[in-house]
Amino acid sequence: MKIAFDVHGVIDAYPEIIYPMIKLLQKMGNEICIVSGPSKLLLFKELEKIKFYDIIKNHEVEIYSVVDFLIDSGVKMWKDDKGNPWANEEDWWDSKAKICQKHEIDFIIDDSEKYRSAFDLIDCTFIHIDELI
Repeated sequence: MKIAFDVHGVIDAYPEIIYPMIKLLQKMGNEICIVSGPSKLLLFKELEKIKFYDIIKNHEVEIYSVVDFLIDSGVKMWKDDKGNPWANEEDWWDSKAKICQKHEIDFIIDDSEKYRSAFDLIDCTFIHIDELI
């Protein structure tokens, strides 16, 4: 199986639970990836801060960025006064489901229910972090 984790509200909120979970799932033969909002470069930096550097430096997981996906898809984006990228809500909230479909991800664990409805249309199970913890 291919299982995705979000960073904000999942990995960064529960690193002491998620890290061993990822290691166990990998040991069981599952492929693990990260699907989260910021650019891939920013995600690398954030994961290093929370001691997930061995997983990312050893290329044990694929990282998929919503921002990078939307830019590559030609979606109109803009930056706020702090330099954070934005897109319209429909494009943003559908993006993780599209990423999961494109990369044949079976499950995604996320903290935001706003993504859930887009998963009704694809073959990927959305798991809200509250359903696990």
